[in-house]
Amino acid sequence: MNYINPQNAYGKNFITLVATEDNTRIFIRLKNKELIPEGVLLAHAGDVYEYYNVADLTGAYVRTDGTSCNNFAVFSGNSGVKIYYTDLCDAQTLDPLYQQCYPVESWGYTYGYIPFSMESTVAYPVRTGGQIVRVIAKDDGTIVKFNGAVVATLNSGEFYATSKALAQPAYIEANKPVSAAQFAQSRDCSNWPDYLSIGTLGDPDMVLLNPVNYNIKDITIYSSNKEKIQQQFVNILIKTKDAASFRINNAPPSKPFQTFTAMPGYSYIQLLLPKEADGNFHLQADGGFNAIAYGFGEVESYAYSAGTNMATNHKISGYSELLQKEIDNACVDDNFYFRLVLSYLSPKITWQLDAKEQPVIQQNPAATEIMENGRTAYVYRFPKSPAYNQPGNHEVKIIADYNIAKCGANSQNINYIFTSHAQPIPDFKAAMDCFNSYRFTGQSTGDGPLQYDWNFGDPGSGTSNTSGEENPQHLFSANGTFQVTLTVKSSYGCSATKTIPLVIQNFVPTFSSSSPLCAGNQIIFTDLNGSAVFGPDKWQWDFGDGSPILETSIKTAQHTYLLSGKFTVRLQLINSKGCISGAFEQILTINPDILADFTFTQDCNQDAFTSFNNNSSVTSNAILNYKWDFGDPQSLSNESTDKNPKHQFSGPGNYDVLLTVNSDQGCKKTVVKKMIINGPLKVDFEVISGLSICGTQVILKNTSNVTGLSSLEVYYDALNKPDQKTIISQPQAGQILTFDYPTLTGNESRIHLIKVIAYTTAGCFDQKEASITQFPSPVISFPAVQPLCITAQPLQLKAVEQYGQSGLGKYLGNGVTESGLFSPAIAGIGSHEIRFEFTTNGNCIDSKKQFINVLSEPIINDQNFTTKAGTSITLHPQYQGDNLSYSWEPATTLDLSNIAYPTSNALESTAYRLTITNGACMATAIINLKVIHEPLVRNTFTPNGDGKNDFWEIDNLEVYPKVVVDVFNRYGIVVFHTTEPSNYWDGKYKGQNVPAGTYYYTINLGNGKKPFSGYVTVLR
Repeated sequence: MNYINPQNAYGKNFITLVATEDNTRIFIRLKNKELIPEGVLLAHAGDVYEYYNVADLTGAYVRTDGTSCNNFAVFSGNSGVKIYYTDLCDAQTLDPLYQQCYPVESWGYTYGYIPFSMESTVAYPVRTGGQIVRVIAKDDGTIVKFNGAVVATLNSGEFYATSKALAQPAYIEANKPVSAAQFAQSRDCSNWPDYLSIGTLGDPDMVLLNPVNYNIKDITIYSSNKEKIQQQFVNILIKTKDAASFRINNAPPSKPFQTFTAMPGYSYIQLLLPKEADGNFHLQADGGFNAIAYGFGEVESYAYSAGTNMATNHKISGYSELLQKEIDNACVDDNFYFRLVLSYLSPKITWQLDAKEQPVIQQNPAATEIMENGRTAYVYRFPKSPAYNQPGNHEVKIIADYNIAKCGANSQNINYIFTSHAQPIPDFKAAMDCFNSYRFTGQSTGDGPLQYDWNFGDPGSGTSNTSGEENPQHLFSANGTFQVTLTVKSSYGCSATKTIPLVIQNFVPTFSSSSPLCAGNQIIFTDLNGSAVFGPDKWQWDFGDGSPILETSIKTAQHTYLLSGKFTVRLQLINSKGCISGAFEQILTINPDILADFTFTQDCNQDAFTSFNNNSSVTSNAILNYKWDFGDPQSLSNESTDKNPKHQFSGPGNYDVLLTVNSDQGCKKTVVKKMIINGPLKVDFEVISGLSICGTQVILKNTSNVTGLSSLEVYYDALNKPDQKTIISQPQAGQILTFDYPTLTGNESRIHLIKVIAYTTAGCFDQKEASITQFPSPVISFPAVQPLCITAQPLQLKAVEQYGQSGLGKYLGNGVTESGLFSPAIAGIGSHEIRFEFTTNGNCIDSKKQFINVLSEPIINDQNFTTKAGTSITLHPQYQGDNLSYSWEPATTLDLSNIAYPTSNALESTAYRLTITNGACMATAIINLKVIHEPLVRNTFTPNGDGKNDFWEIDNLEVYPKVVVDVFNRYGIVVFHTTEPSNYWDGKYKGQNVPAGTYYYTINLGNGKKPFSGYVTVLR
């Protein structure tokens, strides 16, 4: 198995031959051509020959000559190769390939391909770009399938290579034996095109895959982190049913197996090995598995088959009928046999199961024909021998004769090692911690760490009846003899059992209970002997009635039974060592509780007798007796033993009547009831609101004063609505009662009969009546008046009674007449409270008030403003007044016309009309804005007397009353001077025309600013 790399002229493929016997001649044939025609003769065992070629040697057939049956080993690979599947990837790194080749007899029919992985990250949880796979055919007509699809039909020595890297697991199968290899790519191509973004590790490598059926169950691998290896993995392929049993260093893997979708019934895992480990990893499972170990670093890699169970033409193992599986070790007393699988029917088999035993020869042994990987095989059985009852390694030697001689030999020698493991020796001792608590100390011996399985023979203790500890402690649930059993299992699964009887005799306390035993009574329980013998510091009481278990720190406990009947009381003790005593149980009969109760009837006459009716009872046939205490010590007959007595109380007041009921079973119950003895009953009330009311509400005051008053019934309209009443429970003396009648309208009135009935607790009553007259209350409407100006004319106010009641109304307040004429000038500036009061003919009064605001006139202090043309100005007149609103006209040159201080952008002088108001008074003023323009100086004039442009005129000079204008000739002589804005130069100096030409002028506006100057030309 090699790989071709045309990009690298230095890397060469090679085949390395190693002799294991002297005089071994080996031939190498590639595509029906002998590469070394005379063959290679290796004279001595251990001699090595290496064949190099730049060509791809994949599929070369290596064999001895037909006259020899010498064994030899073959290795193949490449001295330095770049591996990639696309020319788009620029592979920059190379690595050598080196693997030992399997003999064609060990090639298989089915392989499971699992991609190499790298350590996952958040961004890239699955980090593999995949690898290239090659498959070589042994025979002509070999059909190769990947995941059930045919990919190639090959002849002997031909191979199939995947056209691209496989990033997902694949199921490889063929109808004839094939060899398969997995090739890791160069680092830069191993995750093409994403290798730069995910930081790819690795470099080229080759590993030969193992056929699925050539699996192992137990192997230790070494994965080195040397040579800059940063990540180490192992790929596992296993049957799904065995995946849960897989262990690495005796622990489950760090992540779950995944389903191998293309291979039903199989699962796989790409397991990242811990970096902190020492490099040794023990892999094991109940069923067989295939394993590939590999690792990657910066441009570094390694990969190798992590052990295989290579089969050629035989297979030997032990077989457990109990486990129904092959085994290579067993316990000395296990039942198993040896199972030999041959590819041919053997006429004779010689078995020697141990070096100390004599061989046993089987002539024409019986065989079972089976199919393995599409080939017929034969199964032979042989029982284990007595030597396997002794622990140790047993060397099995088998000679199986061929049915036809092969390679000059008549038989095949098969050697095998089977290990028998000693049974562990269970032993223990038991030491009493408490009366019924024992501590067990394991003293067992055996191979490896032992597993312990205790059964204390105490099913009454529930889940604590068993334990897996080496030195357990057990609390026995009762007295008696218990069979304590210890089963010990060694690390190899061998087990043995030991049982001893253990007699438990625990301390049992006793207790007493107080009397009488009646439901509802508190019963005191007392421990009688535990304190002296057991030394408890806790007492646990179970009273048998479903109540929680009571734990106390003293020997007595109290409990009250709510029901009668038989109850089992249970007591257990716990001492300071944690020991628990046996349980003492006693059945108590709790007698029924007495129901003590009575009622009484009372005459409304103070001097009458009160009769008591005894309603006491008991659910059993007990005999009851009674004792009464009427709570009336002033009476000579304050007590009675009658069942239903009568008693005349000595006077009105509150009394506590006590009834005590006793039964002949010792049970006792008392009941106390309060009763009120009333004095003479007299109901009374006061109508606080008067016998005539305006509006709807009547107010009463309870003036009844009698002991034992229980309720009042109040009828507020007994004539018109006799069924409507208000009940006052537990009324108090002086209590205020209110009620609202329906509202009356117009001038109507209504008479209501009020009736009050008072009741005592004894059912006695008295009543009183009173009549009242209800008049309607007036309702005033007084429309609000807006603020008025101090200069406003008097205003007639318009308050009215809304419902047309007859009566008299008048106005009160500053500045208003009784008839409602309000004068702002008389009232003065300010807020004035004006009230309208209306009295009906029924003397019901209502009033309503409001505040009228009289406002002063606002004032505008006239002010004129001046601004320079082209410059905005804020107009800022002075005002007097509050809460003013503003209106400026015209508004076209203002930013806002409804504010106090607008900004003007007028280009010409403007007179603004300003109106202000406070909501009642108004004022108007004219605000003048004078816009001053800059002087406009002409630079030429023609003083020739033609009436056109005869004067040097300066526009806008009239707004500068202090102006000074001077004109100079070229000699600096002033030829014109004026301080009058309207005095224009006529082109003359001292009455004579000045010559045509250019003259210099200065103009001082007299406004404090710097004068300005220029030139004017006189044309003639």
